[in-house]
Amino acid sequence: MTSPEKQAIKVPPRRGDRRYRVRPWFGFLMAFEALTLVIASILHFGVIKGATDRNAAIPELIIALVLLAGAAAVFMVPARAWGTAIGTTCFALLGVIYGLSLMASGHGPDKAANVTYHTFILAVLVIGLILMLVNGATRAHADTS
Repeated sequence: MTSPEKQAIKVPPRRGDRRYRVRPWFGFLMAFEALTLVIASILHFGVIKGATDRNAAIPELIIALVLLAGAAAVFMVPARAWGTAIGTTCFALLGVIYGLSLMASGHGPDKAANVTYHTFILAVLVIGLILMLVNGATRAHADTS
């Protein structure tokens, strides 16, 4: 016969519960996204002629810093980083969508490489967000049942 403690019904933890940890590879993905935005920002600050767009350089740098903060949270406190990872990714996603809408309306350098990059990072952010929402957390502690 088993003890009453072992017969208790175990309620599975929810996503925001501390018993869940954000998977580390999301931190690496967010750091990669931030790195590409830093490179885009540097290019927009005028490192290459024709790519200069100071109005885009600063927002891209801010988005990169926010994503780096989210990645740091995933690495440093994975049991409490779920909301931060989702929030920072959504912030970056909205920023990239806004940037693409500005390019579509004629603002900024209308270079094929610029549009291609922003379309690429949009796809990476969307796929990453979907994966985070569907399969982004794992149990922090194994069940002892």
